[in-house]
Amino acid sequence: MGVKGSLAFVGIALLAFLAKTLVLDFRALEPIKPYSTFTDCKKFDLTGPEDVQIDHKIGIAYISSAIHTLEAAGAPVPGAHVYSLDLASNKLTEMKVVNHPRKELIRSHGLSLYRDNDRLLMYLIHHTPEHDAVELFEVKGDELHYLDSIHDALLFNLNDVVAVSAHEFYVTVDHFNPPPPKSHTAQLMESILRKKIAFVTFCDLKTKQCKKAIEYIEYPNGITVSKDYKLIYVTSSVDNNLHVFTRNISNELVQKETVSIDAGLDNIDIDDHNRMWITNHPKPLHFLAYMMNFATRAPGRVWRQKSADKLEFEIVFETHGDEISGPSTTVAWRDHVLIGSVKSHFLHCKSSK
Repeated sequence: MGVKGSLAFVGIALLAFLAKTLVLDFRALEPIKPYSTFTDCKKFDLTGPEDVQIDHKIGIAYISSAIHTLEAAGAPVPGAHVYSLDLASNKLTEMKVVNHPRKELIRSHGLSLYRDNDRLLMYLIHHTPEHDAVELFEVKGDELHYLDSIHDALLFNLNDVVAVSAHEFYVTVDHFNPPPPKSHTAQLMESILRKKIAFVTFCDLKTKQCKKAIEYIEYPNGITVSKDYKLIYVTSSVDNNLHVFTRNISNELVQKETVSIDAGLDNIDIDDHNRMWITNHPKPLHFLAYMMNFATRAPGRVWRQKSADKLEFEIVFETHGDEISGPSTTVAWRDHVLIGSVKSHFLHCKSSK
């Protein structure tokens, strides 16, 4: 084969790879069929309520709200805010941050709640110009009292966090390339080329030590823990899988099983019936265009575990982006369902089943 033939072969192979990536991995031709099992949905106009967690003891939701538009698109990135929502009264309150070194949050992301006897603790991912950090607060009414923070060489490109004790947590590092300053082009190529180089980090606030708990995973996004703290669940936004890990005595994660669900998997939550809820972006390229302000809306789906004893899921909500655009998280408590989004508003609905 001559030089021209070799180049032609490479070109054809590249086109075939891109076509496969677009059609199979990024679901470019995936149809969207609007559907909902929810009723009585109320819209709350917060900016980018990307992550939501509910304190199941008292029925109050906590919302991390900040625009996550790609800076490369030239869109403004406002300061971050955390809100509480009383699910019984629908009262929405902005939380006051107390004793924080910066006096305010720069850009919040994933959050996790942990009950330590009578104390309610909140772990919050905080993106600052200097570094990513995971910060610990105590929730006192409408106030977040700063307790501690950790930033480490293994804490960058942080996405979601889950607490496993009052001083320990796991956090997803969704892209390996590159540590700050970030290059969104490099991160996009990492996803397109299906590189398994991202990881999950485990940290201990007492010792201020972090280590990789699991390596070689594609775009780990959402993370949560079973009620007995023995299993860790991680979604991959690129390989379309829910990964299930067991925790060993050293807090490393050992693969237990993998469940294929859908494209663009985002955050996970477990309700008071011990059922998992997973939100996803079924057309990832459309979602990327939306994030870069090239599209006005992005479709989304919500999956719910059929029963607590089997990892089988069913669609309970699907939208072109009319009701909510780019939905990123769904949490449930009793008959209450909250759906958050990366750039849009959030919904408070009732579940009909």
